[in-house]
Amino acid sequence: MANAAWKIWKCRCCCVFQGVKPNPIKVIRRIDTLNFMTGKKMKKGKTNNYASLPDTIITWKPTHDFDFYINCDASFKLPTTACGIGLILLNYAGEFTTTRCGYAAGTLSAEEDECEALWWAVKWAKELNIQKLCFIIDAHKVVSGVNEDLNSICWQNHPVLSDIKEVFHSFPSWSL
Repeated sequence: MANAAWKIWKCRCCCVFQGVKPNPIKVIRRIDTLNFMTGKKMKKGKTNNYASLPDTIITWKPTHDFDFYINCDASFKLPTTACGIGLILLNYAGEFTTTRCGYAAGTLSAEEDECEALWWAVKWAKELNIQKLCFIIDAHKVVSGVNEDLNSICWQNHPVLSDIKEVFHSFPSWSL
């Protein structure tokens, strides 16, 4: 279910922010591929053809160090400066729990949007009072800005990352 929600969300972002016309068949194939890569199978009557998959399959396996995981991502489109944010909450076994998504306008960069997505995820986790949590984000500069060097990101994003760091100190069992 989480894989389907994620791929539909990504398709929606491509449609809204890049003007790409949605193709339901491609979305279903992408969901099927992601399900295969994560070890989940779609229920259907015929055999899947995975000949087009790369030789190296990347899989994600949750650890038992955390009670929950939040996958967070943002989509940015110039010149509209529109931002779409998607959050997926998974339990300790990596199973879908719930999602949140949103829209922001007037952002300046993809990096700013990724910072905003993480900020939304942090506020949501605090609202849910989740103690043992791992945030999963693909923006390496943002991760570095939170965990190591704030100067790894644009100075305009320092205030939101400072806020994220402050909340992180309140929840010592959170990880990024």
